[in-house]
Formats: sequence, C-alpha cells, structure tokens
Amino acid sequence: MPNTDMRLTSRDGILYAYDISRNKLLSVPKLYLRAGTHRRTVSNEYLRVEDGQPTMSVGDMLLRDATITALSINCETASSWTLKIFKKGSHTPLVTLAMVSNTIASNQTLNADVSAGSVIQFKVEGVHIPFPRAMLELAWRI
Repeated sequence: MPNTDMRLTSRDGILYAYDISRNKLLSVPKLYLRAGTHRRTVSNEYLRVEDGQPTMSVGDMLLRDATITALSINCETASSWTLKIFKKGSHTPLVTLAMVSNTIASNQTLNADVSAGSVIQFKVEGVHIPFPRAMLELAWRI
C-alpha cells in the first residue's frame, strides 16, 4: 500500500519531500562534499576539499539553507581519530564523528542545520592519521 502521508513539493526546480525522522522538508537530490589529504599522514589539521584547497582558508560555501544528513570517514589503516565539521568562523562543531581502531565510520542519522552562505570546513583531530577521507551528505532545506 502506498504511503499516503508523504508530502512532496517543488521550489526553484528542486523536488522536496517530507523527512519524517528529521521533521522537515528536505530536497530529494543530495549534495555530497568530500575532503581528504594529499600527504601520507596528518595530525590535527584541516582537510582539503576536492579541488585541493585547504578548508582552513577556503572550504565549500552553501548556496541554500541545508541540513547535514550523513557523514562517513575512512582512512588507509586502522586507527583512532575524530573528524569535526565546522562552519567557518565558529569554534563549535556542527557534527563530530569518531573512529575507534578501524578504517571506516559513518553516521546516517544526522540532523544539523546550516544556513545559506555558510562555509563548511573539515578538521581531523588525532595524530598520524593515514590518508583520512570524509564525505558529507547534505539536503537543501525549505
């Protein structure tokens, strides 16, 4: 039987659906931001976005209001470290994900709102992290 509670709407050519677990309208298409490093190991530093720019100085700017819905991190060999997602200019992380003696960690139940114009930064905390990578999933929010 089809879900009769589903609400769909379109704004500016983007389809939105009601996300019952987050209690808000979120875009059906998702935005994925990726970050990593070009060095063998890193310690307590900001990662670089896909075009190679360090997020400490540049980061990725959001075009619309968004909600962070998921985050995954991985590295080359098992280690323990934390990834923090910041809005540029803030010292309080929007999202934190810890990896404990593993090569992959993820959280698909996030619900952190970010305003349009915010610049997203990825920062690793830990020492000698082997090739850390991160993928952040966002949905546009009405």
